[in-house]
Amino acid sequence: MVWAQHISPTFIKIIATFPYLNTIIKPIMKNPLLYILALPACFMLAACPYESAVPIDPPLIKINSAFLGTWQDPIDTTKDYQVSEQSMFTYKIIEKIKDATESKQYQAYISKVDETTFLNLWEDIPGEDRPTYLLYKLEIRNANSVMLIEVTENIDEQFSSSEQLKSFIRSNMSNSFFFSKTETELIRVGK
Repeated sequence: MVWAQHISPTFIKIIATFPYLNTIIKPIMKNPLLYILALPACFMLAACPYESAVPIDPPLIKINSAFLGTWQDPIDTTKDYQVSEQSMFTYKIIEKIKDATESKQYQAYISKVDETTFLNLWEDIPGEDRPTYLLYKLEIRNANSVMLIEVTENIDEQFSSSEQLKSFIRSNMSNSFFFSKTETELIRVGK
């Protein structure tokens, strides 16, 4: 097979060192049609939410104590998100991965664009003075369930002010391209 000649020897070595990957990828590599069909799936799985140098607006909405507690994705139960009060307007979120010694820490706050609620989220990295904001639409399902919907990474525009970003969101959030198809439900698993 000619297409197999273009596979990197390093790629083959990596697959060989991980038996689990080997059992998944080996059948795909033997069938060119599966190989071609698997490539778009790889790009879809690598998707990330839109990253912005500026938030939607400064933190102006007081925290809602109903969001405090421990949350989890009911499909991916390997991670817990412990949400606590960072300040009067900002949440502190600790992402804990089961059986891992380290965790990630984030900060977030709520913004409103018309009647739509958004979450401005950034990783809290010590010494970083200019965070990168990840933007999500936040839907409250009930007291124990929220839905996070990513603002798509397919937006090319970058903004130098929150006013510009908020105006862009207001003008485009009703368009089908604006939010990704990835929705993450989080359910409360503890106070």
